[in-house]
Amino acid sequence: MPGFTKNDDRYIIPRWRSFRDTVRSRELESSESTDSKSHSEFSDDYLLGRLADWEIHRTTGHASDLVGAAVALGRRKVAVGAAQYLLDHDLEVSRWARELALDVIGHADPEVNDRNRSPAQVIETAKAHVRSFRRMLRQEPNDPITWIELARNYATLGHKGHARKSIHAGLQLAKNNRFVLRAATRFLLHDENAEMAHRILLEAESTPTDPWLIATEIAVGSICKRRPRLVKAARQMIADRNFSEHQITELASAMATLELKSGSFNKSKKLFRRSLRKPTENSMAQAVWAAHKHNVLNISTEFEHVSNSYEAQTLHSILEGSWSHCVYPCRQWHYYQPFSRRPCIQGSFVAATALGDYPGGMEFAEMGLKANPNDFLLLNNYAFSAAQNGMVDQAEKVLEKVPKLPPSSTDSAVFKATKGLVRFRMGKIARGRELYYEARSDIRSLRDEDRSRLYALATTFHAIEELRSNSGDGERICAEALRALRLVNDPIGSTLRERLKAIHMDYRKNV
Repeated sequence: MPGFTKNDDRYIIPRWRSFRDTVRSRELESSESTDSKSHSEFSDDYLLGRLADWEIHRTTGHASDLVGAAVALGRRKVAVGAAQYLLDHDLEVSRWARELALDVIGHADPEVNDRNRSPAQVIETAKAHVRSFRRMLRQEPNDPITWIELARNYATLGHKGHARKSIHAGLQLAKNNRFVLRAATRFLLHDENAEMAHRILLEAESTPTDPWLIATEIAVGSICKRRPRLVKAARQMIADRNFSEHQITELASAMATLELKSGSFNKSKKLFRRSLRKPTENSMAQAVWAAHKHNVLNISTEFEHVSNSYEAQTLHSILEGSWSHCVYPCRQWHYYQPFSRRPCIQGSFVAATALGDYPGGMEFAEMGLKANPNDFLLLNNYAFSAAQNGMVDQAEKVLEKVPKLPPSSTDSAVFKATKGLVRFRMGKIARGRELYYEARSDIRSLRDEDRSRLYALATTFHAIEELRSNSGDGERICAEALRALRLVNDPIGSTLRERLKAIHMDYRKNV
């Protein structure tokens, strides 16, 4: 049966975007107090100094300094002339100076806006970027941004070892840089090394004064099952209102999640509302998750007005049971975070379970396996979809790649159910039935809040195979499945109940 990611474990971990997407998101702007007169005066003096230097010297170096300062301080209009100068002298400036100049000028970038690429094109683009960034590093080996960009493309291709080395190189060069730290944190979580991610955040001098990094520390500390260290600083930043709403959105969201998990629902609701004043797509997705999972606030379609809110749209569609509206944003979510397993697990589950689109389930799983070749859920969902699509031999080959699973675990039970399907489709009815019964028995013994959902799924697909093979046990197991589906308190229960009734009706007509 298809596996799925749980909805109870979302944290406001940072997005790992390309540098150009990060610039355009305004995440790299200064996080200093917007209400502080002394900071405002300092910022003006600093910016005016860079402007004066540029007007006197008119070099690419001085233009880069002015453009960088203007972007960081959110004063782009001051640097329009310098930005155009950098674009006119393209061969003399770094790729990242050019990206900042494009942001100041306001040019649209078709690579950023066009997410309608095929999975093959995503991989080919990543390979091309790897070649490009390696050439850049031969010329400028001490550029931390290029090392981080190289790591992201290695991660997209599933080359974790190379990505790991590139991340460490970037950290050695810029261990206090916000872009580098948040990207490194996200990779280390992807690499299942949350402890190291938490450590580099706590060791960075910039973390205690940066709301973006404090939000990350709170999330990663929670993932590590530790009390986050910077909660007091976070509360002071939010209460003092010394930052723009955009700069504080993910911090408020992280604190809202912390309060939610501790049972302080009123505090959580206020903080989530604060995070939605000017949200990122990440804080918007967190709010959608909280609204549906814990009912702490109402979310309708606000996410439609937030750029790149693909995960929020996917979650909303799934939790509303709007299956046909889920596929497109889920695919865009994958293109936005191509190294992540979550969009592909969600997409393969919805395609194979809710929509009965088995080629689509295979495609989503295959997309995710590029970056996560050993992921159990992706391998399992590919095998399930392949078997349902009549490709039994292919399903069997994929199941052989599944790493050894802990006994009496959720994954083990899911795996047994999928093997049961494959055996049924191979004509080995007795062995398929045995595996389904083992899976259902294992699920009953689990201490998992999704136990009812898992049991209903396993019993439903068992019933379908019994009816399909006309074994004689089909009607009895179908009745068990229908009872189990009534206990599933989410839209997949009603969707599968209607499908099973239709299959049972066709069976009765042909008996």
